[in-house]
Amino acid sequence: MTTHIHLFNDDGADDEKDGVFVPVEELDENFTDIGNLVDMVSSESNRDKLKSTLKHINFFLRHQSTFPWKAFDEMSLEDHNDSFAGALATYFGRYARKNCNIKNGHLAYLSSYNYMSGYKNLVLDCFKDQPEPAIFSKGKWGKYLRAIFREKSQQAKKEGKVSSFLSCVTVQVVHIDMCKLYISICTSCTY
Repeated sequence: MTTHIHLFNDDGADDEKDGVFVPVEELDENFTDIGNLVDMVSSESNRDKLKSTLKHINFFLRHQSTFPWKAFDEMSLEDHNDSFAGALATYFGRYARKNCNIKNGHLAYLSSYNYMSGYKNLVLDCFKDQPEPAIFSKGKWGKYLRAIFREKSQQAKKEGKVSSFLSCVTVQVVHIDMCKLYISICTSCTY
C-alpha cells in the first residue's frame, strides 16, 4: 500500500490540477511544508504572485524616505526587522493600490493580507540558509496582519463599505478552513 498526499487546487480553472495525488515517496527533502506542496500544483501561479509582491515591495521602497534601500535585493537579512515589517504592513493596509498605480483603487483586504504573506515567503526563500527572522515569530507576525486588518476596516468605514469588508473577512476564514480540509493524507489510496 502506498501513502499519497491529496492536493486540491481550486484556482477557478476546471483542469487536471484540481485534484492531484502525489505518492509520499516522490516528496524529497525540499517538500517540508504545505507551501512547498502547493507549489507542486500551481508553481506558475505562485511565481506570478511573488513577482507581484516584489513589485509592490520595490514600489514601496522607491517611494519612502525612512529606509536607505530602494529595492528588495539591496536588503540583508538584518534589514527585515520590526520597523521595516511594520512600515510595509502599513503600506499594504493603508496606501497600496492595484498594480502599484495611484490611479487605481486601494487593495482589498485579502490582497493586502496575501501580499504581506508573499513578503514573508520572499524573505524565507531568499535567506533559506539563515535563521528565520524574529519578525516571523507567531506573536510578531500576527501584529503585522492585525495592523493590515485595522487599516482596512478603517478604510472600509470611511468608504462606507463595511458590509463588503466583513463579507470578505468571512470568506477568508471559510477559505482557510476549507484548505485544511482539502489537504489530507490518504493512507488507503491506490492511485
